[in-house]
Amino acid sequence: MKKQKKKVSPFKKKQAYQRYQRFLGLGKRAALGVFIISFVWISVDGYHRLVSRQLVEEAAHLIKPLSPQVKTDILKEIESKQYFSVEQVDRYFETVRVSSELEEEVELEEGPESSPSGENEEREEDSEE
Repeated sequence: MKKQKKKVSPFKKKQAYQRYQRFLGLGKRAALGVFIISFVWISVDGYHRLVSRQLVEEAAHLIKPLSPQVKTDILKEIESKQYFSVEQVDRYFETVRVSSELEEEVELEEGPESSPSGENEEREEDSEE
């Protein structure tokens, strides 16, 4: 058994075709609108970039030529600069390390100092009574 096609009236076909044409017309209008807006946007942006002035006045001090005079006092300071060898630096840090260890030992021998909470002060007062 073959299915029979429903007969569609010519009026309905015409209505469907008109709806399809309206849909295409709306799509064309939307595409044209997007194209026009994009073209105007790009044109205005290009015009502003072309016409806008860059601030050169602020960079005027950079354009000024350098003076060729050499400051001799700076050269003398560089020549009189004292340089250290690696051994001298190592010896210095060894003495600092040893002196800091000695200070820690002295602090441990003296006993605890007063703490921020005041516990040691209370113990001293109790021992005096």
